[in-house]
Amino acid sequence: MANLEALLWEVKTQVAERVEVDVEHLDEKIQEASRKDMNAHFGDILSLLGSSGRGGTLRETGMDSVLGHVKFNCRYYAPNAGAPVSRQDKRKRERGKEKAKRSFSSTTFIMPLNILTPFLAACLKREKR
Repeated sequence: MANLEALLWEVKTQVAERVEVDVEHLDEKIQEASRKDMNAHFGDILSLLGSSGRGGTLRETGMDSVLGHVKFNCRYYAPNAGAPVSRQDKRKRERGKEKAKRSFSSTTFIMPLNILTPFLAACLKREKR
């Protein structure tokens, strides 16, 4: 709550010094300070959840939410390499990637909703309509 308290202190100081307070933009300042504070708390909660458990390496990652981009730490587990892949399968996968690159239209953009929080994804879906 450091940002909100700093804003409160700023307003108290302005009132004490009899300086005019910008009331027209006060709600915007409160909203921004609250968002920054809640973003920090949300990151702390996600770090707590992401760092629990065993094994893995702690890495900083992030995601987009209604509060903005949130950075947090979570455990990273390297993917299982699985069975060896034949040369033909590798080449087939490469051809598929090249085909996907050629078929992508630069005029269309699909929001990857799986990297957003469900609440933000729902908000974005509502705005597109």
